[in-house]
Formats: sequence, structure tokens, C-alpha cells
Amino acid sequence: MSDTRQPAKAMAILKAKGKVGMPIVYGYSNTPTGQQAAVAVKAAYEKAGFKLIAKPIDRKTFYDVIGKVNNQFDMYGGGWGADWPSASTVIPPTLDGRKISDGSPNYEHFNDPGVNAEMDRIMLETDLVQAGKDWAALDKKIMALVPFIPRYYNRTTQVIGPKIGGAFLSKVLGEPSLNGLYLKK
Repeated sequence: MSDTRQPAKAMAILKAKGKVGMPIVYGYSNTPTGQQAAVAVKAAYEKAGFKLIAKPIDRKTFYDVIGKVNNQFDMYGGGWGADWPSASTVIPPTLDGRKISDGSPNYEHFNDPGVNAEMDRIMLETDLVQAGKDWAALDKKIMALVPFIPRYYNRTTQVIGPKIGGAFLSKVLGEPSLNGLYLKK
């Protein structure tokens, strides 16, 4: 994967706008991994000209805290997994602006009427191939609006015992599929 970070360009934009040192409150899961990530995120954002204020969130209540519409954070991580291989299980639950409320998985509080209308249209599409193309086009439009910043691509290592059959890593879910597992005799 190529490195597309451009801290000098970000710094130049902030300087031009008179915003160098602009504070960003970053909430992170208070785990060893979250703490290490917060150090890296802080360093990267400060190199780009922001003042990052990193605040830990208890891992047990992380999604409850960031799921509040009026939370205290400007930025935080989040995740979502597809229920089956269709963007219909990702885009509407996480980006439908009509569903913004405390506890909603629309953690970005993203609301674009055009995107909402397009989701409705695609959900009515009966041709699955066409729906897939339409979801891909909508995803491209959404990413141009930058409701969130993809941080990383997860890679998974899977270890399977010799008496387990039918196990495989689902490319759709990004985790081992539990469908079809069985014990070998």
C-alpha cells in the first residue's frame, strides 16, 4: 500500500487559513493497542499542523460514548462489518442521515439528502448486479464528500486445528466464517 499522507500540504492549507494549531479532540479506546495508536495519530496530526488532544474512552463503553450525537469528540475510530456481500448492509445503517440519533451506527452524523435518496432508490433495485454497480457508484460519491477517513486495512491470520473442517477466512466479513464448520473424526 502506498503512503499518501501529505503533512506539508496540510500544514500549508492550515497556514493559509490561519488555523495552525487548530485543536482536535480525539477519542480512542483505552486499551494497549488504542493507546499506542493514539500516540501515532497525535504525532501525525501535529506534524500536519493540528493540536491533537487525545482522550481515552473506556473500551467497555466506547461505542456508547461515541454513539452520542452530542459527544465531546471531533474525531474517533469506529468499525462496521457487512452482514452479507452487499453494500446494503453497510451504507444505509452507517450513513443514512435520517437515522441520526443516540446509539445509531451513523457515528459520523453524516446527512446528505442526495445520498439518502440514492440509498432508497438502490434498495428497490431488484437486479443484484445493477444494485452492486449502483452501490459502488454511491460509495465513490460518498467518499468524495469525506464523511470519514479510512485509517487502515485489517489483515487477519487464521489458525485452524487439524480436527476442524470447513473453516475459511471470509473475504466479505474479514473474519473466519462460522458457516460450514465441522469436527473431523
